Amino acid sequence: MNYIPVAHVQSIDSPCNTPFAPSQPSGGTSPSSGSKRKGTMVDVIENQFNMLNMNLQNCVASMNRGNNVVDEVLAIARVQATSSQEIAAEIKQRNDYYGEHVQNDHGKSSYQYSPSDIWSILFDLNIQDEADMN
Repeated sequence: MNYIPVAHVQSIDSPCNTPFAPSQPSGGTSPSSGSKRKGTMVDVIENQFNMLNMNLQNCVASMNRGNNVVDEVLAIARVQATSSQEIAAEIKQRNDYYGEHVQNDHGKSSYQYSPSDIWSILFDLNIQDEADMN
């Protein structure tokens, strides 16, 4: 059994179609004071709806700005992670190279490196700028 909700339609003049307002003593019995009160209440509700709508738009804008900041932070974190991996790989390469030379030279009592040996090792370690050696 499919249940389809049916919208209840009331006429504009129906008393159920007016906004709820606590009963206030009326200054008189003239019909114009009731419609004036209805108009004021509609204005109040409309103003509240407009304020709610504006605040929701501000909230959504703030959330969008927050999402943009998160995206920027994630992009920075990715770059830093990639850079850290590259640095770690370079350190490992240098340690491996150093380990090979220490093991090769371990059997010798002493070995004096010539300047060309040192430059060769530095070239192999990808240190070619004299500023890196300071």
